[in-house]
Amino acid sequence: MNKRIECIVANVKGPRVLDVGAASADPDPKKNKFWLHQHIHKAFPDTIGIDLNAENVKKLQALGWNNIVEGNAETYETDVLFDTIVAGELIEHVTSPANFLENMVKKLSSDGRIVITTPNPFAFINVGYAIRHYPQTCSHWEHTVWFCPTTISQLVERVGLQMVSVELLEDYRTSPSKIYMLFSWFIKLFGWMVPKVLRCNCFICVLEIKKD
Repeated sequence: MNKRIECIVANVKGPRVLDVGAASADPDPKKNKFWLHQHIHKAFPDTIGIDLNAENVKKLQALGWNNIVEGNAETYETDVLFDTIVAGELIEHVTSPANFLENMVKKLSSDGRIVITTPNPFAFINVGYAIRHYPQTCSHWEHTVWFCPTTISQLVERVGLQMVSVELLEDYRTSPSKIYMLFSWFIKLFGWMVPKVLRCNCFICVLEIKKD
């Protein structure tokens, strides 16, 4: 479990949890130790997962993960109200972040929360990639938007939420990219010399329904 996963799980309150984007890019929990859903489910067994990727959902169901179903985060319907909704590295993928958050607000209990992580666009690793590959400014072809704490704070305010906390995090993993791995090792060894906003490649936000 890395810092990002630890921080997400620490901010979840149960027992009813919805994990949005649960099927991940690699739906093999035995091979992918960074698969977020298995860590949330271990701590909160009543967790339900949804994902738009029907193929990955079917693979996970075949492995016994029957709590994960196909669903679009912007249109997902259920009568269950959740204590926490987790969206790990998801908001930058959706067609309309505002529609996504508005739909999630409807699924929250009155004292519930939404926990979001998203890439930090100002991290060295992300800035370097954007410069090297411009006009392809992010490494994932499905990304529709970059967020920073200021812009995401403005967005959540407009949909009736409030930012409870925001924290920069390091989320470096194994990768076939030699440049990425060299940078990852540099951060591990000399990261203390680098300002946090440049060192940390993602950030976590905890959101709650705005109180009158």
